[in-house]
Amino acid sequence: MNAQTQPSFVAFLRKNRVVLFVGTLVFLFVIGYSLSTLTTKPRIWTDESVSIELAKNFADDGFLDVEFAPERHTGFSYLLQSTGYPVTVPLGVLFHLFGFSFSLARLYMLGWMLVVLVALYLVGRRFFDPQLVLFSLLLVATFASFYGSGRTVVGEIPGFFFLLIGLYFLFEKKSCAVAGIFLGLAVVTKPSVFGLLLPVLFIVLLLRPRRFFPRFVQLAVGMLPAALLWFPFVGVNPFAPQFFHTISSFYQNPYGSDISTNVIQNVSGFFSSTTLLYFFVLFLLVVVARFLSRRAQIASLYDFVIIYSVIAFAYYLRSPGWLRYILIAELLILFVLPHAIFITTHFFQKKVKVLGRVRVASLTAGILLVFSVVQVVQLIYFSDIYTSSDAIKTAQILDNRFVGKRVAIINNADLYVLVKNPQREGLIEIVGIPQIGINPLLGNILPDVAVFIGRSDKFRTEAKTVLDTHYAFEEQLHGYDIFTLRDE
Repeated sequence: MNAQTQPSFVAFLRKNRVVLFVGTLVFLFVIGYSLSTLTTKPRIWTDESVSIELAKNFADDGFLDVEFAPERHTGFSYLLQSTGYPVTVPLGVLFHLFGFSFSLARLYMLGWMLVVLVALYLVGRRFFDPQLVLFSLLLVATFASFYGSGRTVVGEIPGFFFLLIGLYFLFEKKSCAVAGIFLGLAVVTKPSVFGLLLPVLFIVLLLRPRRFFPRFVQLAVGMLPAALLWFPFVGVNPFAPQFFHTISSFYQNPYGSDISTNVIQNVSGFFSSTTLLYFFVLFLLVVVARFLSRRAQIASLYDFVIIYSVIAFAYYLRSPGWLRYILIAELLILFVLPHAIFITTHFFQKKVKVLGRVRVASLTAGILLVFSVVQVVQLIYFSDIYTSSDAIKTAQILDNRFVGKRVAIINNADLYVLVKNPQREGLIEIVGIPQIGINPLLGNILPDVAVFIGRSDKFRTEAKTVLDTHYAFEEQLHGYDIFTLRDE
């Protein structure tokens, strides 16, 4: 560092010392809290397992699909992209370079979480006062669902990164084409969540009809490359006659349950959900703040947050109660909440004499600190983030004990993806898509080892005769029943 750059660097540190101090604390908290239970909290689950399997297959074979037996793939990979190529392809590259590791996959997602926090601050300060954005950072970093979803290999948090960048170019830079590039990446990163951007963006642009058509076209053209890149990664012909019909049928009801029943149950359970009540109150505060906002860019951002939240909640009502469908709405609300509290407090200070004695900044900071403390307590002591290492431990035992053996994992994606045995076989059933693989116990050549979880599994029932005749029960490992082929 030369003499000319040193003073400017020191000046930068002094000018941004509060930001650097708070940012460092937030980063250390996120990293420390995450690393302590990186692979076990949350436990590995089906959607994450499929995403990791797609990345593994990309590392080995160069395309995104699930291998259910050596060199045998599903052929309907386009239905397995609940998490898109912006997440799975880079992870596949990491697997190719360093080898498969579940810890590596979780570290990769921790990296996405940190990138999102950086983007949150850099984008937020373009709209709001930097001190307010620090509270946005604090609120997101103490929000339990940020960890529940962010640590797992799914697309919500990476997609949120692309969304933040897209909103910056859309509302602050007024560049619809560039915004479209990032918003398109958000959509393909998690179609079931960010697909809602399409109607939201249409409505938001329509609210300010001046130059609506050229802005809409620029946005659409910008989103197109991300969509087109999807096809070569998945290996699908977009002109196949049944392709779009299959996709549309899947997304109309991917739940495997009656939508009207889901709506009734979710509406009736609204007041028993602390999460829904908490964010409903915050949402009302954001709505009030929208009408107090005078700057056009901020008003447009508020419009987006409000409209997206309403549509996301409607989408949640259709589901079997999956709160992850409103995660992005929750993060957006937390993003604008400090500004919403600040301008609302400022407004009521003029109306209420008691508040006139308190500085708006101090009152806002106090309220936001209370929210942050409440979220930290909830995160550490009361969050419903399921913890388990059962699949990890069982996979390690299977790999060590049955080297060179054909191991069949029956209807458990979590265990299947963690088993490194190249002779593994799997049968996986996921709601809304065709069955992956066939029951290996019904084939002509039986596997050396069969692994089940749950005695009522229908695939275990249909293979009962084969199990009784040809297999011996070895033991139960962490809830998994292990059967080995008898010597005959």
